Amino acid sequence: MCDYFFDIEVHQGAITVSSSDPKFCATYYTHSDKAHLCLRHRTYTEDRELLAQAFQAAVSEARELRWIARRKKPGCEEAAPGFPQRCLRWWSASRKASGTPPAKSTHQ
Repeated sequence: MCDYFFDIEVHQGAITVSSSDPKFCATYYTHSDKAHLCLRHRTYTEDRELLAQAFQAAVSEARELRWIARRKKPGCEEAAPGFPQRCLRWWSASRKASGTPPAKSTHQ
């Protein structure tokens, strides 16, 4: 397995992943009604490892930009930004132990 190094650029709603060795470039975008990235165009290559790593780099960038959701682990609640997941699990467990009901959402 070879690790490739990529340059990532975000421009006009698209993520471009490129490398100089080997010469490669791919551009991904997302529709507003879809929760995944779509390939717009890429340099031709048969190197499946390069394609997989480029796609994973684009997915990672899209998640940082919150274009697509992070995968949730089964049984985990979503943590607020800046609130570590481990703290949320402790907080949830302590509320369950104390018998405090969860707060109701104000969103309709």
